[in-house]
Amino acid sequence: MKKVVQIAHDILLHADVKGAAADFTLGQGYDCECLMGMAPIHTVYAFEIQETAMQEAKAYLQGRLGHEKVRFLQHGHEEAARWIDEPLSAGIFNFGYYPKGDPSITTRVETSALAFADALELLMVGGLLVLVLYPGHPQGRRECAYFDTQIASLPSRNYDCACLRMSNKRDCPYIQIIEKKRM
Repeated sequence: MKKVVQIAHDILLHADVKGAAADFTLGQGYDCECLMGMAPIHTVYAFEIQETAMQEAKAYLQGRLGHEKVRFLQHGHEEAARWIDEPLSAGIFNFGYYPKGDPSITTRVETSALAFADALELLMVGGLLVLVLYPGHPQGRRECAYFDTQIASLPSRNYDCACLRMSNKRDCPYIQIIEKKRM
């Protein structure tokens, strides 16, 4: 079976996207690479607070197809509305910590909740938001509990939501998918 991030990319690659997209958690740059390789997307906003991660992602993405589309933003994803001034057709959050960095530096539910609210607001009708969640560490469990509750409470008149997770593995990463149907 594919890894959870590969499945998240497959979901994005099969979406009807155009215009702008956002990688709310740049990390190593793999999600950004997926978005920037999609021909109908003209701009990818990439948020990362850790300078080392930002520099390594830039080096990884340099010269790859669509690199010129990326606006690298060394800011927290909770500032998305400040930096994105157009509707998004796609967005991805890959929560947790930078795999090559300090595992004590993680996304936090307090700032992730703000970024999620902005992402929903910025998402255009027909747009897709993908969240990769990691319940295997304490902060990840907090984020999972928060987002599972928030997503379940979204009005079905405005959003279609789905969750993909392994049924027989404890604490494995999983995906929440949100499509905006109407404003």
